[in-house]
Amino acid sequence: MPERVGIDKIEFDGNYQNAARTAYVQSTGEGIRLFARKLMPLDANVKNTPGVGVWSECPGGNGPTPLRPGYAREAKVDLYVHTTQHEGLVWKGPPDVVAYKIFATDAGGRIAADENSGKVSSPTYGAVNGGMTYGVVIDGIGAEFGTIHSWGHLGGGAIDVRGAPRVDCDLMIAEACHYGGVVISATATGMIDRLDIHRTGGFSGDTTEDFIYSTTGGDNRALTIGQINIYRNNAAYTTARNATRIDGDFLNVAVCKIEMDGMAGHGLVINYDTAAWTNIGIVDISRCQGTAPGGGGSAGIHRNGTGNGSSVTIGGGLVRDCDIAFKSTGAPLVEEISFKFVLVAGQSAFSGTAPANDGQDWTISGTTNGVYSGTKNKGTSPAVNSNITTEQTLTIPHRGITAPRFGKYSLLSMFDTATSMSTSTALQYAYIDNVDATNIYAKVKFSAASATDSAPRFNWEATV
Repeated sequence: MPERVGIDKIEFDGNYQNAARTAYVQSTGEGIRLFARKLMPLDANVKNTPGVGVWSECPGGNGPTPLRPGYAREAKVDLYVHTTQHEGLVWKGPPDVVAYKIFATDAGGRIAADENSGKVSSPTYGAVNGGMTYGVVIDGIGAEFGTIHSWGHLGGGAIDVRGAPRVDCDLMIAEACHYGGVVISATATGMIDRLDIHRTGGFSGDTTEDFIYSTTGGDNRALTIGQINIYRNNAAYTTARNATRIDGDFLNVAVCKIEMDGMAGHGLVINYDTAAWTNIGIVDISRCQGTAPGGGGSAGIHRNGTGNGSSVTIGGGLVRDCDIAFKSTGAPLVEEISFKFVLVAGQSAFSGTAPANDGQDWTISGTTNGVYSGTKNKGTSPAVNSNITTEQTLTIPHRGITAPRFGKYSLLSMFDTATSMSTSTALQYAYIDNVDATNIYAKVKFSAASATDSAPRFNWEATV
């Protein structure tokens, strides 16, 4: 295998289609295939090719150790790949190199009359990726990428990261693809600073999510993403589908912003039974509306499963104008869910399985049509009558997003604005008799009546 290969400012036209995009001309062949440990430089414009546009591979991995003096694995990669029969770029190495810019569009390209006729199955990856072609595939060996922009793929998705690569990328953009955006699977590791996904998927009934994270691994290296930014605004592709699905292990995201533009589907889905140790700092999720996949309203966040032995953390942020702010399926032993919500009439703060374990720490609060509700509430009860001795029922709106857990509600001190009740009236008992999704019901009885009603009240607290 060559130690070093250089291609400097080449433009390669594979004559795959005619200029009018009305007929196929060259049905076999490839664009550029490279097998090398170093690429210095790789600066090319590859267009209109049958097969794969650019295939770069380093079969020997890191090569001999130690490296020869002056032979670091340097590279200068600048690629533009446009209209290819299958993938625009397949990257399988070399490792430990810097790839500055990769632009890929119209992978799985077809003549104009055929371009909207479904998925294009890749001969290399179609059997394992749902029978489609991705614009960029990073397979097994990664690199230090600057910008990857993959867009306009009408026969598949934008970016597929598979195998066990270490992927470090400053900016990764997926745009305007018929069948999904970005998939990161297997045991991928590394850091992505910004992940921008917009106007992808949903064509002809397809339900592929915009972003799928499904890595598996036995340690906590995995992947860190600075910011995920997903938005939809293509009214032609309105199939109900979720925006983000997290199935994999050890994902850390600082900011997750999702704008669903009034389309159906959950914004952020965490499948807890397979997603071990997911940590998301801030969420900003809006306008998930309509019947979601699997039925029911569309939730900003859907935590699905119990995941016992693991943990999910959402540190804060906002869910706005969604059918449901938070949907819970199952009751994990440990999780921390914190965010605010602002909803309108007809929308709900919560749906699903209420907390059942002490390790489920929910700090969720907000307004629905201007009315507050939350998971941790306290306040002052309505007044009771102190100059009667018959048992009274006190109804206290607890303002919870659902009914408080058993044992997680209590009456605290009794007080009177005029005098201390302990000196003016004898309180025989006060206890909580029942709770429901709206109210706490307490029983109160005085052993002696006061001369005048001093309207005593109780401090209370309740936790969902």
